[in-house]
Amino acid sequence: MVLHTLHWLWAIWAGIWLLASRWSAPTLERETLRAHLFVHGLMAVAWVLLLGMLHRPSWLAATLSPLASFGPPLGLGLTVLGLAFSVWARAHLGRLWSVAATFKVDHVLVQTGPYGMVRHPIYTGLLTAVLGTSLAHATASAALGFTLFLVACLLKVRHEEHLLMRHFAERYDVYRREVRALIPFVI
Repeated sequence: MVLHTLHWLWAIWAGIWLLASRWSAPTLERETLRAHLFVHGLMAVAWVLLLGMLHRPSWLAATLSPLASFGPPLGLGLTVLGLAFSVWARAHLGRLWSVAATFKVDHVLVQTGPYGMVRHPIYTGLLTAVLGTSLAHATASAALGFTLFLVACLLKVRHEEHLLMRHFAERYDVYRREVRALIPFVI
């Protein structure tokens, strides 16, 4: 039941994301196609592993026993929390959002709302939700999927940080010193 609910939550989130993507400002600069494809390729592999979508060797399909009892309810809670946080961050960013690391026409440095807590709240929310989904599935495959998703997000953060530093220079450097990238007060 929990896994079914999780999959519906992700489907609803994807629908919201798809609809919201139609209201994006024109782009002045974007990350390279190579970087974009690499990061999103990693994310796609992470999803396949996370959801166990293909036949997996037995060691990947193995259940992580300690998580079997509390993993699904904890995972559901984390997924709901993470998806809600990412939607709030996406709505707060408005027309400046893009699937690729981009710099938009009339781009401003957003530092309010969730962007006052972490510099990359969409990734914070998604990582929380993916961690929750991984805990709910409680398999080695799901854990590996989360790990790959984390690596992809860290690469994406790096691309975005370079782009924002080029355009906002000193202002972005001050923001980086004051606000953590992904986890408030930690990282």
